[in-house]
Amino acid sequence: MAGPKGLSPRVVRSIFQSKEPAPATAKRYKVSANLVYLIKARRIHKATTMGLKSPQMARRETRNRAAGAPIDMGRLADAISKKVVLELVRRLGGKG
Repeated sequence: MAGPKGLSPRVVRSIFQSKEPAPATAKRYKVSANLVYLIKARRIHKATTMGLKSPQMARRETRNRAAGAPIDMGRLADAISKKVVLELVRRLGGKG
């Protein structure tokens, strides 16, 4: 059964999982780029795209994993505080 714009579930899944830019996907399926954005954002055709992993999410997860070890925020804050205090002492003419 076709939904809005007469798109079959197979086409909706193909649009949703497409990794190419929205305008190129839209041109291939002869729909508007806005419709592609709506499908990829799961604003429409939710039932058809439910359970599918978004290519954007996959890229984001890969990017986060590649970032390396997490930052120790406490250590970072201590280092910044120490530098600020040393700079203030230097500017005020005291010994650091």
